[in-house]
Amino acid sequence: MKTDNIDNYKKYVKTAETIVTELNLHKDIVGNPKSEKYNSQCDKNAYGFNLDNRFSSMSLTVSFDSWRGYYGNSGCSTAIHLGDPEIAKLAFVKYLNAHKDEILLWMSEAIKKRAETYRSDAEKELDDLNKLLKENDND
Repeated sequence: MKTDNIDNYKKYVKTAETIVTELNLHKDIVGNPKSEKYNSQCDKNAYGFNLDNRFSSMSLTVSFDSWRGYYGNSGCSTAIHLGDPEIAKLAFVKYLNAHKDEILLWMSEAIKKRAETYRSDAEKELDDLNKLLKENDND
């Protein structure tokens, strides 16, 4: 029996939960002396975007794209220039790190929403299978 939707639902829910759990655990270990998980021996810690790829949890390539084209001409050109690309990259990473907790929590919520789509699709498949079984019971 094909269970892709159920498998995807479980994988997405687990990922969403892991993001929140790991973020909270890290904060407890290094930043919350009242937590039972706090460890004062932890003297090296950081988390954020593009800090040190030896410890990456994920890696991605991001580009900022824009174009503009006009009727009668099949060509397009870049619409928004950002000046020096290296300076723009540094500013972007700085923004990401300033909002890293918000971004991670948003990612978790977005993943949960996608998981619900898989759950709904899986429920429909199960309903269809149940109908098929009931139809065959009458034979």
